[in-house]
Amino acid sequence: MVWRLTFYDDDGNGVLYVEKPDQDTYNVVRVDDDPTWDDLERYVRGKRRVPADQPPDRWINGAHFTVASVPIQLPPKEHLATVDELTFYEGIGSTELVDED
Repeated sequence: MVWRLTFYDDDGNGVLYVEKPDQDTYNVVRVDDDPTWDDLERYVRGKRRVPADQPPDRWINGAHFTVASVPIQLPPKEHLATVDELTFYEGIGSTELVDED
């Protein structure tokens, strides 16, 4: 399976997509070269690892830490779904997460 998350602008045109065929690969492909999307591309590239969907607070041996701040590798579909949920960018009208196989 090759999971693909595509970001579309308000007019329905593809802006960029992320492909994740396995747990280690994270390919970001920019489709629209308009500089408007530079920050979006940088942000999405920075999500190679995302926080796990865990309860936010834990105590271990008396030390407090936040699980959500520890990036981990999720399975491809869950990883891209999390990237989708974490991404809010003006001008993005919709996203689509599909299995390309």
